[in-house]
Amino acid sequence: MYTITKQDIKEAREQCKSAMTVKGQIVGYCIAHGGKDIENRNRKIKNGWYALHVGGSKKTDYPILSTMLESFDSSKMPPTSSIIGVFKIEGQSIDSRWFMGPSGNKITKYIHFDEPITGLPGHQSVTYCLETIDRKLIKKHGSIEKTVREQVMERL
Repeated sequence: MYTITKQDIKEAREQCKSAMTVKGQIVGYCIAHGGKDIENRNRKIKNGWYALHVGGSKKTDYPILSTMLESFDSSKMPPTSSIIGVFKIEGQSIDSRWFMGPSGNKITKYIHFDEPITGLPGHQSVTYCLETIDRKLIKKHGSIEKTVREQVMERL
């Protein structure tokens, strides 16, 4: 298991300006708790820290999860449409039981939030700016008390 350092928190605060949506609560849970070390995408993801956004779907496409569920506490599944933490991508790898291709982006660090940021719409791109979520929320609600980035920084 990974130990969070003060340097990790400092880097995450400086670098985390974008989010990545994952499909399925269990996938988000596995990343946030260190069980998933690869994020499969169609292309290489730029190295750095990203907010971990769990999309609106409860289902996932990972066949490995049928056996993985035994080792995770399913009562602690994160809510859908929420940011549940941050994680760091550092390079690519195919050396993982999670690799499904075409590009396996290596997850090296993760910080789970005790309190998720809920009610956040997802986005179909690989990564997207946290300001994009703010614009969607403002369009839907007329205004917001705090930006998503401000809420992420409060939790780090």
